[in-house]
Amino acid sequence: MLEIKVQGLCSTDSLVRKVYTKGFVIKWEVEIGAITVDLLMNVLVKEVQWSSNQCGRLWFFDKNLGEDVRLVNDNHLLDMFAMYKAKMCC
Repeated sequence: MLEIKVQGLCSTDSLVRKVYTKGFVIKWEVEIGAITVDLLMNVLVKEVQWSSNQCGRLWFFDKNLGEDVRLVNDNHLLDMFAMYKAKMCC
């Protein structure tokens, strides 16, 4: 299970009005190795509905480093899944 916590954000709608989106959680059952960072970002674009000039950034808490780390490639994604394998949720 992958839980994606989306923080509240401001964007603009098609009429260029500011829109506030309250934070929410996306719960997604994924198969390790079948998901990529690109696929994850494509899902988030549809779920979050950013305006055309916005994009998301993915972060996770790295237990080994003891700090938040930006998720930038598929190797990071596999490391994250391995790190949280015992909890079966990350």
